[in-house]
Amino acid sequence: MKKINTIQHEVIHSLLQKHWGYKSLRPHQEGPIASLIAGDNIVAVIPTGGGKSMCYQLPGLVRGGLTVVVSPLIALMNDQVDDLKQRGIRAFSLGGVSDKRQFERILDNVERIPSAFLFVSPERLNHPDVEARMSNWDVRTIAIDEAHCISEWGHDFRPQYRTIHRFVSRFKNAVCGCFTATATPDVMRDIIRSIGLKNVHPYRLSPRRINLEYAVCDVQDPDALLIRAVHESTGTGLVYVATRYEAEAWTKRLRNVHGGVAAYHAGLDAKTRDQRQRQWIRNEIRVIVCTSAFGMGIDKPDVRWVFHPYLPENLESYIQQAGRAGRDGNRSQCILFLNDTKIRESQERVERKAPNLERMRSLYQYISNQGQVAIGEQPHDALKFSLATWALKEGVRMSEAKESIALLERSGYFGSVQNLDRLSFDIRVNSQALPALRRDETMWSTLLLKSAEQNHCTWTLRDFRYWNVSATQAEAALNLFQSRGWLKYATVQGEVSLNWIRPREATSHVVIPDQVGVIAHNYRLQRSAKMTEFISSSSCRQQFIDDSFGFQDSDPCGVCDGCKLVDIERRKQDWLNEIPLAGLNWEAWQSAQAIGELPLFIAAMKQAYLECEVRLDNGRIYQTT
Repeated sequence: MKKINTIQHEVIHSLLQKHWGYKSLRPHQEGPIASLIAGDNIVAVIPTGGGKSMCYQLPGLVRGGLTVVVSPLIALMNDQVDDLKQRGIRAFSLGGVSDKRQFERILDNVERIPSAFLFVSPERLNHPDVEARMSNWDVRTIAIDEAHCISEWGHDFRPQYRTIHRFVSRFKNAVCGCFTATATPDVMRDIIRSIGLKNVHPYRLSPRRINLEYAVCDVQDPDALLIRAVHESTGTGLVYVATRYEAEAWTKRLRNVHGGVAAYHAGLDAKTRDQRQRQWIRNEIRVIVCTSAFGMGIDKPDVRWVFHPYLPENLESYIQQAGRAGRDGNRSQCILFLNDTKIRESQERVERKAPNLERMRSLYQYISNQGQVAIGEQPHDALKFSLATWALKEGVRMSEAKESIALLERSGYFGSVQNLDRLSFDIRVNSQALPALRRDETMWSTLLLKSAEQNHCTWTLRDFRYWNVSATQAEAALNLFQSRGWLKYATVQGEVSLNWIRPREATSHVVIPDQVGVIAHNYRLQRSAKMTEFISSSSCRQQFIDDSFGFQDSDPCGVCDGCKLVDIERRKQDWLNEIPLAGLNWEAWQSAQAIGELPLFIAAMKQAYLECEVRLDNGRIYQTT
């Protein structure tokens, strides 16, 4: 690990005092900062709350010139800009700027001010005005936040991140730092390869958070248990779900929670999302029910618990989400509420993501038709088309459409695929239709009423799947309701831009190379199996996480449910002694236990049952004699 020399230490100490009021760096920050200042590229894995932003902000100040920070979230960019400005540091953000004059003004300031920070999304790096101005930029430091998004092996792969390497390659004298909170050694290597970095110093910090109490509640009715846990918990918390439909449904189920509850997902407009995030941060809302859209860049130190009513697809995603808790260092709970059905559904969901050759060929034919490209022809200009329109035509989810276009890119048929769009419906309900909708208990009425509650709401193809409705049926129904005057809706769709990198082939000749399809799918299955192994483990869960991320021989944490099972025999006997001769209602007994003790209690009772120390009869539990 590189060390900060005496001169650097004095400069850094002065900047820390001046802008942040800190006397010293954290030990794990010194290496990345020293490397970047010295002109070496880095990939740094620093857990949530570990101060990774400081690792590129300080080098940016020391090196001078323009520091470009690539970030996936507009809210995160704007928060960091506001924070830097408050500290007297020049900073700008192109995220969320739609006004052309303001956009141009920011670009003018970037060229005019000798030392500043520019926050930009991967998509904006490809904006024509941005590309035209780059030659005038004095870029000396490049920071890529949430760098795991670059890797197709990562838990949140975003194709747009694959274009960053072109930006990095334009500035030969700039130093590049890639930062993420969770990344396996495989993901780190893929990040380095994808960006094309040389002279790279890797820095990896264990993902261990000793204040987080991991636990798994494997019970017959996990949803009821989660509802109880939310009601009985103290402080603010998060309920992570898989889809926006589930976010809305769970919010409705938890609406009587003390302190308030709100949903957060990508289907809400940006204003509503920002409002709810700020309300939660200010403790005006105690509980947020959210999808993975709520995660990266959220900085609230006093989150006391994170609950999951489903099984995440991989361990990286789970660690990222659970890591929202306890950033103030105080004890916090991270509990998975599962049963065999939920685990099986999760595994089947991963299986369904296997590459689909026929779907990929259908998309290839569609793209060829849109560009009027004959077999053997290779267009020189980029082709623009609507991926969402094809998805609607084929009746497939946008996630499947994106998977198909990504397969075509990785199989060598197209290059520079950008701006993957999503087909969605922006729905505004006529208030005069509300009485009729409330009398109607169909799924459509539920959807429309939910939209009406928010004035308007955006629903995507994926959402309709949960009502067992195809995209074509959804659009037909919305057309009908619009003709009745019940609502107005707009189909929201953007464009995909791609380049042909080989002559068009006959559709029947399009194939998925094994290294693209089979290997990628097998890797996804391996990661899913690792998550299943995590919930099945009876040992220390923190040790399991450490081992999975390449940190072997760590000590038990002493606070997870696995560690507490060491004392299982004594605890089991205490609970057995509480069973009356008349037996005890199993559900009532569960309800009587403290939420934090439930995983241990359940494990003890299962062991007692297997060892024939108790028997179950009509929902009551008896000691065996």
